[in-house]
Amino acid sequence: MKMKHFILILVGILIQLGVEGQENNYEFGKIKKEEIELKAYPKDKTAHAVVLYDKGRSYFAENRGAFDVIYERSTRIKVFSEAGAEWAQVEIPIYQEGGIFEKVLNIEAFAFNMENGVLTRTQLDLSNVYEEKINNYWNVKKFAVPNVKAGTIIEYRYQIDSQYLFNLRDWEFQWRIPAIHSEYQVEIIPFYEYIFLLQGADRFTSQKSYVSKGFSRQYAGITFQNMIHNFVMKDLPAVENEEFITSLNDHIIKIDFQLSRVI
Repeated sequence: MKMKHFILILVGILIQLGVEGQENNYEFGKIKKEEIELKAYPKDKTAHAVVLYDKGRSYFAENRGAFDVIYERSTRIKVFSEAGAEWAQVEIPIYQEGGIFEKVLNIEAFAFNMENGVLTRTQLDLSNVYEEKINNYWNVKKFAVPNVKAGTIIEYRYQIDSQYLFNLRDWEFQWRIPAIHSEYQVEIIPFYEYIFLLQGADRFTSQKSYVSKGFSRQYAGITFQNMIHNFVMKDLPAVENEEFITSLNDHIIKIDFQLSRVI
């Protein structure tokens, strides 16, 4: 498979690629009737599950005179068969260097099922979240969303607090199952410049960049506003099995970020 790459520099200046705002029909915990009634994904009826939405956000929060990067993610998946129940298993990789780990915060996870005509909700017990060491630099938080079966809607969200500004998280738009809506928003401050590499596609379904509205921020005597970059991909097919010949990361549609300059 020949890969396509697209490079753009993200800086804290205005680049008007679209109007502010992104249509958002997904609210955490608010399950839609059509999602409950969905029995198969029309564009791939062989799929055992489909990602209804996957939304991420990275932004900078001041912390003791410096900045942390806060990463938020919320995901909703519809399971069509028992084989699709594997998506109840969630893994969150976290980086560490010199004994300083990224922190996973505010995990919430639910399974929604129709029981005797009533929509029920089963919540993850946080005591069932655990952590495993991968190597000297990476650990992984793991949990299993309970009561998942054919027909279940899985939904979860979490935050990661990171001191590693070079590690602005990448975003994988594509999964091993189809994805209807995948969206990533990064909010850049004018002290850091990033380059991102779009792999596997030459354009987004939607891409918007704009200066945030509302209150200005101050740091080191400088008044500024966030520069917001919003990327959306829709109706993504599952990664085909034959593409696992080398590595999944070599083939999926995703964005990688690199810190190029501290201004």
